[in-house]
Amino acid sequence: MIERYCNGKIPAKYIDLGFAQKNEIEIEKINKHMEKYELHLALQQIMSIVNAANAYVNEKEPWKLKGKELEDVLYVLADSLRIISILLASFMPETSERINKQLGIKEGDLTGCKFSLLKAGTLIGKTEILFQKVEYKAEETKKEINFSISEEAKKIGIKSRYAILTNLEIKSKNNQLEKFKEEFEKKAKEKNFENNEIVEAYKVQRTAEFKNELTPAERLLGMIKKAGKLPTINSFVDAYNVVSVDSGLTIGAHDLDKLKGDLEFVILKEDKEFIPMGAKEKAVAKKGEYAIIDSLGNV
Repeated sequence: MIERYCNGKIPAKYIDLGFAQKNEIEIEKINKHMEKYELHLALQQIMSIVNAANAYVNEKEPWKLKGKELEDVLYVLADSLRIISILLASFMPETSERINKQLGIKEGDLTGCKFSLLKAGTLIGKTEILFQKVEYKAEETKKEINFSISEEAKKIGIKSRYAILTNLEIKSKNNQLEKFKEEFEKKAKEKNFENNEIVEAYKVQRTAEFKNELTPAERLLGMIKKAGKLPTINSFVDAYNVVSVDSGLTIGAHDLDKLKGDLEFVILKEDKEFIPMGAKEKAVAKKGEYAIIDSLGNV
């Protein structure tokens, strides 16, 4: 509608105080969730802002308005999209980029999550549908897998959980996530895992050969203390590495398309070669280490 009724330019600035104040409260909640690395709760809160924008459209019915009234509503909605783009950048970077291109703006940061900052007169980009409707065919149904824990692992109290994540936008690097990591790494330099119940529980369950080995979370924290930062692998791995250091949990991910059959958590009975995620060279998982293997025995 901006293209049609505003000559393709962002209309004059306008702030709907009630709408802005309500959503700024939601933005503050999002910031608190992000500070605590409660990413799932942050995303839920972001969707509440998206829903508020949709409700605003239904309430104002811009298709019935003209002149200044129409321009004011369109500005509020465009400004809301700008803020939504900033908030979504860490979760859906490609969608965020498309929103920015359509609004004719550059990537923003969290300091820009305030209303009425969208510059009037900005020429918008080519408009397109952000989310295409997907028609699923019978053969495209969700891949089913079974996940189990070997009897040997069960005997020493190993417990594990898994989830299948779909429709992820994984990039080699995400600018918003990098900024988030930098802040986290500064704080993590003072962190240690002394008396961390999760890390200690991992060590209690280990076989004697690996009692003194560092857990993955400890290794990641060691990287921060030694190199000053976590490795950059891809947006997905980088995100769960932050969660791992923050919580002490051991977290991993696998590409379902590269797995064959069902998965099993095991204690390796022999050395096994594997290619770590994000690497090109093979590494060796040693006998006695924990691993997840598929039906063909691939680590």
